[in-house]
Amino acid sequence: LCADVAYITCAFGMLIAARAQQKNLAEQLAMFDPLTNLPNRRVLLDRLLAAELRATTTGQQLAVIYLDLDGFKNINDTLGHEAGDTVLKHVSSIMANNLRSSDCLARVGGDEFVVLVEHFRSRDEVSILARRLRNAIETVVVPGTRGLRTRVSMGIAIFPEDGNSAHDVMREADAAMYHEKRMNRGARRATA
Repeated sequence: LCADVAYITCAFGMLIAARAQQKNLAEQLAMFDPLTNLPNRRVLLDRLLAAELRATTTGQQLAVIYLDLDGFKNINDTLGHEAGDTVLKHVSSIMANNLRSSDCLARVGGDEFVVLVEHFRSRDEVSILARRLRNAIETVVVPGTRGLRTRVSMGIAIFPEDGNSAHDVMREADAAMYHEKRMNRGARRATA
């Protein structure tokens, strides 16, 4: 009888531990991108709203840098999703290594990333960070190619200068990124 009670108690304890582990995994999947382990759009939006509140309260600014990898669909289509996943992992890792611990880097779509920056002095400081990110990203070599490097388009917007809310600033940064992407496409066609 004692052995049966011990067995049942042990099994019950294992069931409780497994449920707790599943709950933690579900929470992790709901908040973080499983490929890059970066915060997802949901977490970014929460942090963006909190940053807007802090900026409004303290009179500080916040910046959004919106990034999109150029030609990423072509990488997936011609080299396969494994190559695309490798690029995304390398790009996210190299960006994280170029940011301060107070900055928030999130993957918000297939090949789209957003950096939320607080505690800066000027637009120039954010532009320098964006250039540093571009230089780092463009060192990543696409696997299965002869040295083809990743390219990126990005846009910057600052609250409250470029919008009345954090959502406005996010939208402005996204629009600036797409403007740069169109310009880059046109420049590549002109040189081809």
